[in-house]
Amino acid sequence: MLDLSGKCALPPAPPGVTWRYLTPKDAPHLNELIRRIEHVDNPPYRSSWQDVTRFFDPESVWAGIGAIDHQGAIRAFGHLRIRRGSAADIVCHGGVDPTWRGRGLGRYSLMWQTEASEIILHTLEGQRRICIYVEDTDEDLIQHLDVLGYVRDKTYVELVRMLDKTSVASAVARQSKDDPFTVVVPWDPELSEEVRLAANRMAGDEVQWSSEDWKRGWEHFAEDASFLLLDKQTDRSRIVGYVATSIYPQDFDVLGRRQGSIDLLGIDSDYLQHFAFMMEHVVAAYMAKGFDAVGVSADGDVEKGELELYRDCGFSISSTSHLYVKSLDLVNYPFG
Repeated sequence: MLDLSGKCALPPAPPGVTWRYLTPKDAPHLNELIRRIEHVDNPPYRSSWQDVTRFFDPESVWAGIGAIDHQGAIRAFGHLRIRRGSAADIVCHGGVDPTWRGRGLGRYSLMWQTEASEIILHTLEGQRRICIYVEDTDEDLIQHLDVLGYVRDKTYVELVRMLDKTSVASAVARQSKDDPFTVVVPWDPELSEEVRLAANRMAGDEVQWSSEDWKRGWEHFAEDASFLLLDKQTDRSRIVGYVATSIYPQDFDVLGRRQGSIDLLGIDSDYLQHFAFMMEHVVAAYMAKGFDAVGVSADGDVEKGELELYRDCGFSISSTSHLYVKSLDLVNYPFG
């Protein structure tokens, strides 16, 4: 937890609430606030208790504020933390109780997040960015971000493949006849470190996971529906692709279906012809579980080709979100 007191002033507060810094003891009240927000806004997911407690992860660099009413309830919050696997990307989250909207709490929280992030980034090296993910329908937040100097950096599309008896899964029982040395195998936890190194190699400059980063965030991991793509041309097999999926039961009701989620996926560019082969294994695994669908978030930039790969595998777009970024020019940074 970062101590920003004396470095970044708390935002103005309308009558009835007071801003203060959040601590891990606030997790139950923050969980209640997020439940109220998601009940009204109805996003295509629901945050679990583990998701909320991750805001207070003692092994991450984070800070958060809450607008507290006279009864001790949190009516708005703003949170920031250095992105997992990144040295100098700060990711911000926040929200306002639906019954307290229209009083400036969201705007004030966003202004605090931006100023606090700038102060933190001034002490770091590398590509320094403040990152905020926005649903395509949140026009008010997008307007506030524009005013504060954020620009749209990426668009993400949520894709879903419905599963039924006509879903192609026959290829799971065979290996590629064209390339018998490239095979899909079940996820092996003994190869976790090798998968991390392969993931860093495939990601390039976009993200680099440390051993500690890689160990966190696997609470919902579905090992029996996750796979590795191996090149077995030599005595020592090489990981050239991986797909890690998870199950989020708290999302089933809002989605109206039992859906598995592809959380992490990577494949070396020379092996893209095996992408559909990996997807067939994922589809077969979730069909065997009796699930209704498989979902994934993909880069919406059509020139990168990721979207087309999923479409070729039977996925279709269900929703869209954006990443807004404020990059800092620290050569002429105003803080001493």
